[in-house]
Amino acid sequence: MAFKYDEMVYNANNLLDRQDALHELAQAQSVLYDSQVWFWRFHSSDVRDKVYRNQEIVAQKQAVVDALEAKRAEMMREANAYVGLWSEYGFQEVRERFWGAFEAGKVFATRQTFWQMFYSLLSSREEYFLSVLLQWVLTALINFTLGLLGSLFYFIFSLASMVYSYQPDPLSAVAFYILSFIGGASLVATYLAGIYGAAAGGIFVVGKVLLNNAIEYRQRQERLTRGRNEHND
Repeated sequence: MAFKYDEMVYNANNLLDRQDALHELAQAQSVLYDSQVWFWRFHSSDVRDKVYRNQEIVAQKQAVVDALEAKRAEMMREANAYVGLWSEYGFQEVRERFWGAFEAGKVFATRQTFWQMFYSLLSSREEYFLSVLLQWVLTALINFTLGLLGSLFYFIFSLASMVYSYQPDPLSAVAFYILSFIGGASLVATYLAGIYGAAAGGIFVVGKVLLNNAIEYRQRQERLTRGRNEHND
C-alpha cells in the first residue's frame, strides 16, 4: 500500500507538461512585467497594446497551469482516498498542519511582543524596573494567548480541505475533525497553562521579595525611631 501510494503521489507531482507549463507562465509573467513601464496606461497605443497582448498571453498560460493543478489535486485526492483518512499518512498530515500553525502563532506572538515593548521603551517614562518587567510579562501573555488561539482556529479551518482530500464517509470525517480539534485545543491549552503558571510563579517570587524588603525596611525605620526616642529620653 505504501509503495502504491508513493507512486500515485509521484505521478501527481510529476504530471506531464506541468513543469513546462509553470516555466512558460513564469516567462510570460516576466515579459509582462518588463513591458509594464512607468505609467504605461498613459503611453502611446503601441505600448498599451503590447501590455494587453502580454496580459492575454499570461492569462492563457495561467489557464493551462490552473487546469493542470486541478488535475493534480484530483490525483492527490485519489491517492489520499486509497490509503484513507485514518492511515498514518492522514495522521502525519494533520500533525504537520497543526505544528505549522502552532509555530506560526508563536512567531507572531514573539514578534508582536518585541515590537510592542520596543516602542514602549522608547515612549515610556517608567523608572522602576519591576514595573517594566511586569508590563513585559503581561504583554507577552496577551500576545501568546491571541497568537495561539488564532493558530488553533486557522488549523481548524484548514483541516476541512485536508479531510475532504481523503474522500472519507461523513461519519469518519466528523469523528476525525472532532478528535483533531480536541487534540489541538488540548495542546494549546497545556502550553498556555504552562506559560501562565510560569508567569504567576515569577510574579509570586518577585512579590514575595518586595514584601520582605518592605518589611525589613519598616523594621529598620522602627528601630531607628525607637533609638532616637531612647536617646532623647
